Amino acid sequence: MMRWSLAFMFFSMLCATAHAQAFGLRMGMPIEKLDIIGAEGSYLLVNPPRPHAELTKYMVRATPKAGVCSISGSAEVDTFQKAVDIQQRLERRLIERYGTGESIEVRYTRSLVFPDAPSPLLHVITVADDDEVSLTYIFENTDICSN
Repeated sequence: MMRWSLAFMFFSMLCATAHAQAFGLRMGMPIEKLDIIGAEGSYLLVNPPRPHAELTKYMVRATPKAGVCSISGSAEVDTFQKAVDIQQRLERRLIERYGTGESIEVRYTRSLVFPDAPSPLLHVITVADDDEVSLTYIFENTDICSN
């Protein structure tokens, strides 16, 4: 019985860790472990550990003190409709993982925010506009990056 309890506990921790990652990065991951270009907090991530097939550019917000605070994956598109199509595919997967999000529409930008994402994710946000679609994961340590 004790063996099953330990196995269940390990499996639960493993699942929580898997959900707490974004494109293979986790909150607080040190800058030195990232393949990045840039300086002063905002970096282009050259090779994300787990890229998304429809996203081509990745930006990381990180500091030496806090490590990774947020990561965004994006793709340039020809039309707003193409951006919305990609966003909807992303959102279906996010809804499966995090539950229903809150829809926000401002002018030509459509966003879906998942405020109830599991810790250490603070927010998960998708955005579609005329020439780009993006998916951003913001971790709970984002305030440390801002200071």
